[in-house]
Amino acid sequence: MYRVRYLEQTDKMSKQVHLRMLEEIYPSQLLQECAERSVRNAPKVRRERHFTALSVLWFVLAMVLWSRLAQGRVWDKLTHRLQDRDPERPQEPAGASALSYQREQLGVEALKQVFEQGTQVLCGKETAGAWYHGYRLMALDGSLFNLPDTAANEQAFGRSHNQAGKGAYPQARAVFLTECGSHATIGLHIGRYDEAELHGAYALLPQVSRGMLLMQDANFFGGAYLEALNAKGVRALVALPSTVAVQRRRNLPDGSYLALLKPNTQAVYRMQRAVWVRVIEYQITDERLGEPGQVYRLATTWLNPRTAPAKELIVLYHERWEIEIVVDEMKTHLRVQQKVLRSHTPAGVRKATLCAVRGAFCHPSPDVSLRAGGRSRPGSLEFHGGRFSDQ
Repeated sequence: MYRVRYLEQTDKMSKQVHLRMLEEIYPSQLLQECAERSVRNAPKVRRERHFTALSVLWFVLAMVLWSRLAQGRVWDKLTHRLQDRDPERPQEPAGASALSYQREQLGVEALKQVFEQGTQVLCGKETAGAWYHGYRLMALDGSLFNLPDTAANEQAFGRSHNQAGKGAYPQARAVFLTECGSHATIGLHIGRYDEAELHGAYALLPQVSRGMLLMQDANFFGGAYLEALNAKGVRALVALPSTVAVQRRRNLPDGSYLALLKPNTQAVYRMQRAVWVRVIEYQITDERLGEPGQVYRLATTWLNPRTAPAKELIVLYHERWEIEIVVDEMKTHLRVQQKVLRSHTPAGVRKATLCAVRGAFCHPSPDVSLRAGGRSRPGSLEFHGGRFSDQ
């Protein structure tokens, strides 16, 4: 993890901070450019003593990898081996107030630039489990993050309420756009607790492109959103909410049927014209996979049953759970089940969430390999106990 090389006596220790694991994901030149840009945008000139902008960027990223340690201990882990370069003149340890100040000075823009410029889809055509008939498998999902109970966080993000009173913590709602084959998150929207996940999906529309097959749960269903995906050449596979009634227009040979979604003048996001979808209904007979006897419904804008048979799409939809693994890596493994993020300010919350997404991608996952045939796709596991309803 640490890089050992010759250091001049005049070098500042903060200029030598590295994390090789992160450098393998993000080019050092990209991190340097983002750090320099944050310096140019800073409200006051940064004096180089303990810290440089790049070393603070490394520090903020490292705080996710060592989430159970106090920030002073994290800085010590980054620098303690560098102390040996001049044992006769040891560096004074950085205090908590100094580290907090440096984190605030860095700003959220540097991390946003690292995220936006350093994230991209990674799977090639040969990557197993990443494609379906030439379409790249992508997934949308949302999750809530508990925040420190400060007035600033509550005002910026809100919190839950019920008849018993308000929730224990303010919460931020994050929406992720992830490549299923690599677990690379290429889009992130951070919003208020009371903001619908569909709103985050609209914010991430610029990140989706032609040739993708986007899988979503029922929270992201919307006729106008499907219309927007069609306009971009993106195909969708989404769970159909039980509250949505569709009218069967035409039965198809594979047991699915075509339905027409009509514009609703009362919808928040309004459709410009009616949208055709293909509806697939099926049941689960094995209680380990779901609720036996319940009819599950999927809607897709892939209308041709010959090129995308219904049974294949039923199995394929479970690839969406790859994004659940990404969320699990962030909230469970990286943060070791901590109840709240570290940051007490809204800007710090956004930085911490960006770092969590970046850290999750660096976190080793045994089932992810970008080599050809390196990862068995979940769809290759037998779909035991499934029953397809063709009535």
